[in-house]
Amino acid sequence: MADLVKPASCDHDRPVTFGEKPILFVQQVAKRLCCHYSTVYRMAKTGVIPDPINIGAKKHFAWFEDDINRYVLTRLAQGGAA
Repeated sequence: MADLVKPASCDHDRPVTFGEKPILFVQQVAKRLCCHYSTVYRMAKTGVIPDPINIGAKKHFAWFEDDINRYVLTRLAQGGAA
């Protein structure tokens, strides 16, 4: 499974793919959502955002970029209301 995860460049915030789909790690999701990384896990646990995928490393989880983008666009359409 580890061979499915491929970095696309050498940047720190480099895009990474799982198969052909771009993924984001918890720090990247937290940055996009302007929250702490523990809040990202709490949001996933309570169903606010989709569950992360396990990419095969020890407790190494990531989210599909499309899922996070969809969540952000939905929140923007709702006016950012909680």
